[in-house]
Amino acid sequence: MALFISAYYIWQLVKKHQIADWKVKLLPLSVLLIAVGSTTYHTFRSPYTMLMDVAPIYLFFLVFFYLFIKKFVKTSAKALFTTPTFAATLLVITIATPREFLNGSIRHFFNAATLLGMGLVAVKKFGPQARGFFSVFIIYSLAIFFRTIEPVVCLHFPVGTHFTWHILTAVSAYYAVKALLIILKSNHA
Repeated sequence: MALFISAYYIWQLVKKHQIADWKVKLLPLSVLLIAVGSTTYHTFRSPYTMLMDVAPIYLFFLVFFYLFIKKFVKTSAKALFTTPTFAATLLVITIATPREFLNGSIRHFFNAATLLGMGLVAVKKFGPQARGFFSVFIIYSLAIFFRTIEPVVCLHFPVGTHFTWHILTAVSAYYAVKALLIILKSNHA
């Protein structure tokens, strides 16, 4: 439910900022697809529904990454080169790391480190208005923490912590888009 709510509020943010770029509009759509995919996967587990759960997450982060990078490199060509490089690195890390390690959260740790780097770069270029990236990093890191400890917690608390993963990632998606829109609207060169 949190991801559906997040998608709605991200859409409202995009409308408020009056950004017409179709790639920005992919952000709320991808969060909506994450919500649908996650709901489907957690209801009807299969390799196909897992793909419905995972693919929109990659779509969101890659579009987010592309838009961020494009703000710095100024050309679509450079951003289009950098984004697949990031995606390939993420894919290699995910494939090379055993699923059991950190409850399969290694790709999320990589994304969190990327968010931290984005925050450092954004604050250096755009100043205090870009500090929102650090909030995103903290919220997303908390989400990863709860996702990672879930197998141990489930032994003692059957409900587990997965619901906190979903709530916190929904919140972090909203704040990530908010932070991104602030720098996209910025007039800094």
